[in-house]
Amino acid sequence: MKAFNRVVFLVLLSLTVGFLNPVETVSGKSRADASDEVVLEMPGGSGAASNRSMSDEETISVDFPDEDVRTVLRNVADIYELNVVIPDSLQGRTSIKLRNITWCQVFEVVLEPLGYTYIEDRNIIRIRKQVDLLREPVDTRVFIVNYSSAAELKAALLPLIDTTVGGRLYVDVRSNALVITERLSRMNTIKEIIESLDRATDQVVVEVKLFEVIQCDRSPSDVEVDPAPKGEVRSGQQEPSVDAIVRGESEFYSPQAFDQILGRLETSKGVRLVSSFNVTTLDDEDASIARVEKFPVPNYVFNEESGRFEVDGVKYRDAAVRFSVRSEVNAAGFIRLSMKTEVSHCTGNVAFSPGEGGMPLPMITSRSTSSTVMVKDGYTLSIGGMSEVINQSVVLAGHSTKADLAEGRKTATEKAHAKQFVMFVTAKTLNPDGATYRDSTDERVLHEMEILESDIPGYRLSDDQSKLLDEVRELRSEAARLQAKLECESALSDQLKQKQEALENAN
Repeated sequence: MKAFNRVVFLVLLSLTVGFLNPVETVSGKSRADASDEVVLEMPGGSGAASNRSMSDEETISVDFPDEDVRTVLRNVADIYELNVVIPDSLQGRTSIKLRNITWCQVFEVVLEPLGYTYIEDRNIIRIRKQVDLLREPVDTRVFIVNYSSAAELKAALLPLIDTTVGGRLYVDVRSNALVITERLSRMNTIKEIIESLDRATDQVVVEVKLFEVIQCDRSPSDVEVDPAPKGEVRSGQQEPSVDAIVRGESEFYSPQAFDQILGRLETSKGVRLVSSFNVTTLDDEDASIARVEKFPVPNYVFNEESGRFEVDGVKYRDAAVRFSVRSEVNAAGFIRLSMKTEVSHCTGNVAFSPGEGGMPLPMITSRSTSSTVMVKDGYTLSIGGMSEVINQSVVLAGHSTKADLAEGRKTATEKAHAKQFVMFVTAKTLNPDGATYRDSTDERVLHEMEILESDIPGYRLSDDQSKLLDEVRELRSEAARLQAKLECESALSDQLKQKQEALENAN
């Protein structure tokens, strides 16, 4: 009778558990439709695992009212397709209900109360006693560092090396490798840190276009520019114009918006492209470029005997466009630029003639700016504010008197011209595994210089071109062979003729 009552109680208990644990849903969808969470329910010791393969970062929900820990570990391992080794000494039961957790968290929660833990040995998960880890044997592995310096990584890895149990770290400078001796429980953590730190250094190409804008020569219809198409997000609320840019109001442009405003600038009156250049550099490294024009300046010294200034050698002064930059790329896709720009040019000559034979000396005007900005990868920043005022005499014949006109004199007035320098800076990163010249070179420049793709170093023929070239080589070889044959036959024929002539003469 007691046995019968026990069976009835278990049946009622299982029905109650099944009723209280219906199929769960994720974000309003059924469990079968969920893509970022797998629900694992094991009432009464049964389990259901997802049929698809899961990554280590994906989460699951588990509900084990009272289950053997070995069964829990095996079912979770089946979901993630893990290779797990469970020792016979692991015994016990657990009752857990967890949501949105990874397999690592399940293993930790289940094993820790029993005095166990797990270690990752390559692609195998080994369940070990925590006390056994103190007696765990060490293993030695060699990690080749591809992009970073092994000596630099040593400082980040030393805190993970436990020298009290025989751990050690050696740097092989010649092969740029790390030789690490440590326990398996720590070796995988060390490997993950090395892989995350040893990555290819970003390369940045910075393109600069410097425009000179003389405002008085442009009409308002020439300067109104819409730098951002519909739907394009940019800084500022109002639609800027070229006038706003040259006043020093910086703007950011997407690649499409920059192409639009660049086309308007190149066709506007009073706008001249002074210089255009680009420079490619590694992340967190300095780079510079300059276009220099040198002007000779005589060095005068005073001769006390003659009482005059005399030329003693020549020095040179530079009129140049100089640009230096240091770029820093972050993981969010932004580039920090620390830039220095100097623009100098000759504005005329000044007479220096302390005596007869004096020479005019060039006047060099220089402007420089230094700034640090943050720009999105591939976007363009406009920098204005470098300006000067030019006074020009304008003859106004209509304001001259009759006497002035009779004597050929005309009234002149001063008119101020505002000359502005506007610089556009575009920064973008290059893929070190697959970047081409198209990523760092303006194709319009190549077109103007009539440079073909086949003229660029590193050009590779297509399969069809290679086949045609092989055929041409074979035809040339055949032609050369036939030519050599003809020359040989011609030489033999000449020799036979000479012998025949010699025999005839002898007879």
